[in-house]
Amino acid sequence: MRFTKMQSVGNDYVVLDGFEDDTPPPSADLARTLCDRHHAIGADGVLSLDPPAPGDAACDALMTITNADGSPGGVCGNGLRCAAKLLIDRGHAAPDQHGRVFIRVADRVVTANVHLGPDRLVEAATVDMGAPILELERVPVEVLALEPSRSEGEHALSIDGVRFVPVSMGNPHAVVFTDEPERLLFQLGPAWENHRAFPDRINVQLVRVVSSREAVLLSWERGVGHTLGCGTGACATVVAGVLTGRLARDPIIRMPGGEVVVRWDEASNRVSMTGPATEVFQGEWPD
Repeated sequence: MRFTKMQSVGNDYVVLDGFEDDTPPPSADLARTLCDRHHAIGADGVLSLDPPAPGDAACDALMTITNADGSPGGVCGNGLRCAAKLLIDRGHAAPDQHGRVFIRVADRVVTANVHLGPDRLVEAATVDMGAPILELERVPVEVLALEPSRSEGEHALSIDGVRFVPVSMGNPHAVVFTDEPERLLFQLGPAWENHRAFPDRINVQLVRVVSSREAVLLSWERGVGHTLGCGTGACATVVAGVLTGRLARDPIIRMPGGEVVVRWDEASNRVSMTGPATEVFQGEWPD
């Protein structure tokens, strides 16, 4: 089975190219094996890219995400940039006159505007992540398992005295603003991921605000654990920062693996994210 290792801001993936090989999305067992960092390739998840279904003219490709623990993934902002790079660099899709490619993930089609380098290969992309979901039942959050908090308006909730803002960008996130993200990451991440308040589990974002135009983000992803970057988490951070008066609508989000620029457009209510995408190496996994 041929594969490509790709990464964006340290969020790394085993990518299976269904345009060149008839390889279905991996089973949960195979995904766990491939993503093992000590005995195998190592990754935060597996991305499977396939041609559109017959008659589906709305997209250039289908993307299926499998987390490192074998569970199905939701929307993946960093993975979408990697997918756009592979599709264009290998000639599976061509950007339209506006530089866009369209990728179907689950029930939505995501637009990626690609930025080409001097070698005409994709070096970065701007992904339209859509409108944030703030309704608690859609994030989803089980309110009866939480403590309401009035200190930041109607947006903040609380678990054991720790306030967070719930936001979904296709993935559920709990955004915690703190001066000590390093101390809290491994305390809150594992405990909150499977907390009874989050029926679909939760991604935990620990955020230190530097200024209204810059924040530092540490991420604990459901089904993965600590990651060097989280694209939907960066988007959720900006939404939560705007709602609580901490961040502007277009700040830089710095993560251990790199940085992205996120913009929450007030007129359209849509969130876009710009960041890099890199191919690391190609290989073959024994059948």
